[in-house]
Formats: sequence, structure tokens, C-alpha cells
Amino acid sequence: MKCCFIRQAVLCLLLSLVQVGGHAQRNVFITHEGSPETSSLVLNVDGIDFHDGIAAFRSGDKVKEMSVGVGDVMGWKEMDSRRSQVIPESLQPLFDFEVAFMSYDRALASVAEAEVTDENDSRYDDFVDHSSWLHQVTVTFGGSEAVVEDNDGCVEAVIEGNHVVINSECAGVEYRLRGKSDDGSLKLYGGKKAKLVLDGVELTNPKGAAINNQCKKRLFLVLNEGTVNRLSDGVEYEKYPGEDQRGCFFSEGQVCVSGSGCLFIDGYHKNGMASDDYLHFISGFVQVVTHAVKGDAVKAKSRFEMGGGVLQVLAEGDAAKGVKTDSLITINGGKLTVIVTGDAVWEDEEQDYSSACGLKCDRTLTLNGGEIRVCATGSAGKGMSAGTDNKTGNDVVVDGAQIFVRTAGQRASIDPSDPECPTKSSPKGIKSSHNIIVRSGSVTCRCSGGNGAEGLEAKHDSEIFGGTVRSYCFDDGLNAVNSKLMGGDVFVCSTDNDAYDCNGGIYIDGGRMYAIGAPGNQAGIDNDGKTFQMYGGQIIGVGGYSSTPWDSKSEQATILCYIEKNIKYLALVDESDNNIITLRVADTYNPIGVLISHKDIQVGKKYKVVSFNTLTSGEEYCGVVENAVYADAVIEYEFMVEKLMTTLGTKKKY
Repeated sequence: MKCCFIRQAVLCLLLSLVQVGGHAQRNVFITHEGSPETSSLVLNVDGIDFHDGIAAFRSGDKVKEMSVGVGDVMGWKEMDSRRSQVIPESLQPLFDFEVAFMSYDRALASVAEAEVTDENDSRYDDFVDHSSWLHQVTVTFGGSEAVVEDNDGCVEAVIEGNHVVINSECAGVEYRLRGKSDDGSLKLYGGKKAKLVLDGVELTNPKGAAINNQCKKRLFLVLNEGTVNRLSDGVEYEKYPGEDQRGCFFSEGQVCVSGSGCLFIDGYHKNGMASDDYLHFISGFVQVVTHAVKGDAVKAKSRFEMGGGVLQVLAEGDAAKGVKTDSLITINGGKLTVIVTGDAVWEDEEQDYSSACGLKCDRTLTLNGGEIRVCATGSAGKGMSAGTDNKTGNDVVVDGAQIFVRTAGQRASIDPSDPECPTKSSPKGIKSSHNIIVRSGSVTCRCSGGNGAEGLEAKHDSEIFGGTVRSYCFDDGLNAVNSKLMGGDVFVCSTDNDAYDCNGGIYIDGGRMYAIGAPGNQAGIDNDGKTFQMYGGQIIGVGGYSSTPWDSKSEQATILCYIEKNIKYLALVDESDNNIITLRVADTYNPIGVLISHKDIQVGKKYKVVSFNTLTSGEEYCGVVENAVYADAVIEYEFMVEKLMTTLGTKKKY
């Protein structure tokens, strides 16, 4: 059986990709703890297997083995030459985050979701301490046969070797699992909710689910403090008529995870952890890996909710999903790390591609809290995706979470040589079939895999009321039909297309935004000349040109100026040389179009646009320099603002 690399304690995993000549390649680096000044590089890696401290790197039909030790760091390395062409050097570290499985995250297992004490709250019954447990049953695996200890005869058990089937109609049964078996399992039947305590158990079932709960009532999965528990299954399952067993850990009913221990699930058949109802993570450390094509590491038919603890997810198969529900995903707290490495798969029946995705739900994805890190490395891979059609209730809503998303795969296309091929699927950081709404928290996306690689894509509207948004992409940094900016702090950038791209109307009445489009015929802000309303906020657009607000639909003045030379800094000052705004730009633009809207630009007053290359002092934040003092300033324009929209110079034709 293939040995899952995540189960090795010797490594933490960092995933990104090397970008060579515009094509993503899986080149792996290893930094050795004993000699960090030396590193090993293995090129063109298709996959990795680990066993006894040896890493076996697969490339086609070739295998290269390398010793790895405790504390070594392994990852996909990304070398991106395009970034420096559009992003000022001071802003580049914004996107140098990693998506990693860290062993020290185990310390967060005991950081639990706040207990719900209101009995009318729908989550009240999900907390294990709100139920009584009257009957104690212990199942110990190992040797030639498992042992079932029942303190008062409340269960019926059938034992075949280390495969245990238990049936109980008693209320308040607590099952405690211990021991180890390479050919064992537990199956539960009954009509009452139950408590299942993992107390240092390791089970592998080569022919089915390691744990299979056939009861449709709530199952409380408790990870006992200080324990490490492991579950694994086989590639092929024995079938039982009328019964599902959709993964290594499967439950017909709801599953509520708590405790402060650790659980490692290794799924080879299809899913790693699955419920035909909902999954609710309250606390504990859970790591789920699945290897199957179109498999889901964590699958909930109804909904997935997380309020505390740590969940680490790896889905290796093509078109596989990290966390998947047929309805809702809600994350209120905890730390969630998801890595998907598979490529898109063509579906003959649908005549479309099915892509790997970190978080995928068929309705709304709500991110209210916690730390969420997602990486998708395969072709057309998605970080997060919500909804199946453009309808209300299929939104991505961010209201407090700290989110980091990376994609690095290329576009999947029937005809890769034709950029206009109608049948294709592109990588996306965060995708919604309806709206993307950001109220608070932070979103950082890096999507550098080539054509179609966009940071945030809403098939209807994007609405930002607060929080921070950072998006650096090969394609659009943010794409929507209509866009509303009412607050928040936004920095979006594209190395090959428009940064802030809307196919319909733009409405801005607050917040601050710096949007950088690619040099040439790409825009910082673009909405194809449709309704553009400017009422407030601090807005900067940099690129070859920019769409402009409509005088008749705006209340705040805006300036668009074109400069036909390389510059490092640009400042807008009033006629007394008082600074209105100073910004840093990449010095690769020639010419450059800069759009500025600011509350201090007033109709009837005179201003100057100056450029300079030397900043003597000042504090830079996200491209804007406060308290700027500079030398060698050149006056590019002196002008009077006569109406709300002022254009200086003309766009160069490309």
C-alpha cells in the first residue's frame, strides 16, 4: 500500500510551484535542518511517496530516492519573474505566504469553539456535554480477536477477528476504542445518538470503512486528550446491499468532532471522512488525506461547519475536493489548511471539466472566523468555489476570517493552443456563481498559473464593505459583473490583464483601493465604459489606461493622467505643493496611465501631478506613501479641475 507522506512526522509540507517560461512545473526543494545553507532540488516531480525516512520522487517512469530527516522542510518552490514587472518591491512580500501542514498546529487542538448555552440555538445539541452518557462500552483491537467490554449489557456485538459490528437501541451509549489492527473495523447500528471516544486506536480495513456508523442519529466523535489515532481503508470495498460506506470514516448521521487529541485519516477508496448528514468540528486535531480520483477528503451531504480546533486536508486525486458539501460551508473559527494537487478531468456526460477544489459547496460559503489556508496546484484548480448557478444563496461571504489562497495550475482546454477555445476551465482563487461579499477579515490570493488564473471571480456582484483584500494574479485580480466598494482596504494586481475588472457597473462610496493592471493595453480599473459612479473613497488605478467615472453619476472628483516615461513615484499636490496623495509604482511602465480619486480633489481648484525617482523619507503602506519627502521632482501636469472627471494626456495606442 502506498505510504501517505502527510503521516510522516519528519516533515512539514509547503506547497507552491515553479513557474518556468509561463508553464507551471512541480520542482521540489528540500531544506535540511542540520545545514540550512544547503538545499536539494528535484525537477519535474509527478508525486512523492515516503517510507522510513526516505522520500521517493516519481517523474514519469523514473524514481529518485532521497533521505529526509526530522525538521527538514519540503515544498514546491515558485519562481515568478513577472511579479517584479507590475508590483513595487515593497509590496511583493504581501504574497509570499505559504500553505503548510505544520506539526506545531497540534497545540491548537484544544482551542475549542465557544460552548453554545442557549437551548434554542440549533448548535446546542452538537456539544457532547449537553447529553448524558449512561452506558460504557470499550472495544480493544489487537491480537487474533478484538475484545468488547460492556458494563451493563446494553449492546449486541458480533466479532470476526478484529472486525466488530455492534447493535444497540439503548440511549446514552459511550463507545471507547483502543488498540491496533491492520485488518480491523467498527460498524455501529442503532436508533439513538452515541458518543465515540478514540483513545489511541489505529485501524486499517483493507475491504471497507475503518469506522462505519449506520445510525442516522448524531454521533459525537471525541478525540481523547494526549492520544494519536489513525484510520485507513483499502482501494476496493466489499459491498453490503442497502448500506453506504462512502469513506474511511463514514456516518449516516451527523458527526460532531471534539476533544483535544489527534486523528489521522488516510482514504484510498473514495472519501476520507464523510457524513450523509452534516459535519461539525468543535475542537481537536484532524488530518484527512484522500488519494482517489474525484474523491473528497471531507464530505458532508448536508453542511460542513467548523468553530474550533485544527483540520488539515490533502486531496491528491484528479478532480478531487478538499472539503465538499451539497449545501453549505460555514467556518466560524479554528485553523483549516487544505491542499489539492489533482488536475481537471473531462466529463463526457456533462461535456465540461471537473476541477480539483479546496473548499466546494453547492450553496453559500460563509467565512466568519478562523484561519483558512488553501492551495490548489493542478490544472484549472480552484481554491474555493460556492454555488452551482447564478442565484441568491450561492454566495461567498467573508466576515471575520483570515484567508490565504494559492493556485498555480494552468488552464485546462480541449485545444490548449487556442486561447479562445470555448471549452476550457481556468484556475481561480475564490469563485462564486453569484456574489462575493466581504464585510470584515482578510482575503489574500495568489494565482499565477497563466491564462484565466483569477483571484476573486463573482458571476454576479462583488461587494466590499470592510476588511482587507489582496489579490495578485496572472489574469484579473478581481472579476465581477457589477462591483460595489463601500469600505475596506483593497490591493489587486494582474501581470497580464486588468486588475479590477467589471463587466457592468461600478459603484464606489468608501474604502481605499490600489489596482494595478498589466503594462500595455490593460487597465487598473476596467468596466468597458459602463456606468461608473464615484461618491467617496481613496482610489488608485495603474495600468496602460483606466475606465473613468461618469460626471453625471458621481459626487467625488477623479483625475486620469497619462505619462510616457518610466517613473517610480507619482504625487498629486495642490497649488501650494501640499501633498494630496503619493504612490509607488513599478518602474517598468512606459507609458503609464494613473487614475486617482480622493476627497481632497475639489472642482474649481488648481493641482499638479509630479513624478520622481528618489524618496527621501515617508511611510509606505500598500503602495501609498504618507508624509512623503522627495527630491528631483518633475512637473508632469499643472491644471484646474473644472469638472468631476479630468483627463490629462491621451492613451497611447498599442
